[in-house]
Amino acid sequence: MMNDNKIHYMSQKTGEIVFTKKEAMELYRAGHEISVWFWSDVCQEMVERIRWEH
Repeated sequence: MMNDNKIHYMSQKTGEIVFTKKEAMELYRAGHEISVWFWSDVCQEMVERIRWEH
């Protein structure tokens, strides 16, 4: 995706990507559903692993 970080958090509402859990929690508390993406060495790309839903 955009950065060398191994974990990205993306707002399902706006598509905004943040790189820290703190920023993701702020979006979640504001009502956004968050998808959590991890780097997969097997796939050699970012894959969605978890989704925080309300």
